[in-house]
Parts: sequence; structure tokens; C-alpha cells
Amino acid sequence: MDKTVYIHPEDAAPARADKALAEYFKQQTSRTKLERQFDENKVLFDGKPIPKKFILNPNDEVLVELPPPPSTEIEGVDIPVEIGYEA
Repeated sequence: MDKTVYIHPEDAAPARADKALAEYFKQQTSRTKLERQFDENKVLFDGKPIPKKFILNPNDEVLVELPPPPSTEIEGVDIPVEIGYEA
């Protein structure tokens, strides 16, 4: 799992942790997977798990453990093919 530190921007208004992190990580993971990280206590503030509704203030640091991205590797499968007719 990849651990990433998120720092709520200094010029940003206070925001719920789930919404701020979903916006920040939208290219890396889905909102559903991020919510699962909250449920599994993998989103930490000052070393302690936080709920989704936790309010982040400017300059707050949150440690997020993101799940690995899905594999993009395609593996071939050996399928036995019986040829019934060949010209």
C-alpha cells in the first residue's frame, strides 16, 4: 500500500476529510475505495484514525494509505481448440 501525506491548502476553507481527499486523489483512486480506507482506519490525523466527517483546517496534515492500483497487465490463457474442419 502506498502512504501519502495530504496537506490541506493554506488558502482553502475548512472541509470534510472525505470530500477534500476525494477531490485531491480523484486521478489515483475512486471515492468508494477512499471511503473504504476511512472504514479500515487507514486515514490518520496526528497518528489517529479519523472519521469521514472530520473537518480539515488549512495546513492540517493527513496520512492516507491508498490501495494499490489495479493491474493493467493482460495475461494470455491457453484454451484448447479442436478444429472440426480444415480446407
